Amino acid sequence: MNIPNDTDSYNNLIKYKRLIRKPCISVLAWSKNNFDPSLMNYYTEHNELEKKVINIMSWLDNNSNPPIEKVNELRQKVGSFKDAVATLCIHLSDVKAKELYEFKGKITDNAFYYCDNIEGGGWVKRTTTLELPQPVLEHQAYLDTGISAEEEE
Repeated sequence: MNIPNDTDSYNNLIKYKRLIRKPCISVLAWSKNNFDPSLMNYYTEHNELEKKVINIMSWLDNNSNPPIEKVNELRQKVGSFKDAVATLCIHLSDVKAKELYEFKGKITDNAFYYCDNIEGGGWVKRTTTLELPQPVLEHQAYLDTGISAEEEE
């Protein structure tokens, strides 16, 4: 899915979806760049963190037009991500933990606003109905008369 750079002209749903994805990608990069082999005992925590971020991103991709009922699924995934961050940060230096907490804050805040927009009706699901041109309407009316081709001849 292509997300435009200029989100001012798009609805808040797309804007917040983008604002959730960016720090998710940053967390994945951070996890790869900051994995310390000497902390091999904490490899599981790194793995869990990556899984939780991928789960959030896949939920966003699979639910492009989510109903209100599905919002709790995203909240649950964000909550699991927060738990994974807290578990991993126990084993990190203060500087590294602070970096990770900043990403966590961005994801949490933007997920909150994303869900709030869905629940609050800040965006509208719509279908567009175009008016048919007059010749098409006339032809349809003719077809609706039920005259067969054999009767015409």
